[in-house]
Amino acid sequence: MRDKVEEFLRYLKDEKGYSEHTLNAYRNDLNQFIAFWSKKKAPDVPTWTEVTKEAIIEYILDLKERSYALSTMARKIAALRSFFHYLLHQGAIEDDPTVTIETPKIPKRAPKILTREQVARLLEEPAKQGGVKALRDKAILELLYFTGMKASELVSLNVDDVDLASRTVRILKRKGKERVISLPPSALEALRQYLYKGRIHLVSSDKPSPALFMNLQGERLTRQGLWVIIKHYTEAIGIKERISPSTLRHSLAVHKLQEGARLEI
Repeated sequence: MRDKVEEFLRYLKDEKGYSEHTLNAYRNDLNQFIAFWSKKKAPDVPTWTEVTKEAIIEYILDLKERSYALSTMARKIAALRSFFHYLLHQGAIEDDPTVTIETPKIPKRAPKILTREQVARLLEEPAKQGGVKALRDKAILELLYFTGMKASELVSLNVDDVDLASRTVRILKRKGKERVISLPPSALEALRQYLYKGRIHLVSSDKPSPALFMNLQGERLTRQGLWVIIKHYTEAIGIKERISPSTLRHSLAVHKLQEGARLEI
């Protein structure tokens, strides 16, 4: 069964341009169902053609009994639905057992929004701590807020994506598409300081990397590392709520709307 999963993941990567983070999420969710289905079918060898609507419902009930969050259950069901749609399209199965399966309704929560004063304090905080790390973190926070880019987009940036002369940063999207964003003066200066005075101390001469943002081990900064950075500075300015990279993006959107600007992010 796992060979079909890997075939599906290759399709998502090659044809849909999905990121490694998304592919890993699909792999984990589908393999979890395989483990459940294999246990139910033991000692027989399980196959995808034997999976019925009732089996999917039983799996969902199992997730519910194990106290999975509705959002997590919805994601796992969506992964199964996409996978079975793929199998049907490929002719590997005759019927899709997920066709009439309903996705749990997830209550929508208003996103956390930082005030302008909180954003200003957040952007000023790295300078108080000083050092190479502060130069990097200042540039990261400036980019996240003023460009509205996602966490995955920021950690995927390479040095070549930044053009200080034209004051722009290029974001590569799926299927080779790209988006070029103009940088405001403060973000441009933060990037300039990081590139000239900070990054050179993070990159190892023995292990060069094209990555724009590096961790202290000389490797590309990860999404998890980015979350740690944001948590560090939000706690430093007294914000106790859980703040994510998307919080800065939502805050920018609200601040632009308050200024009467058209929303384009």
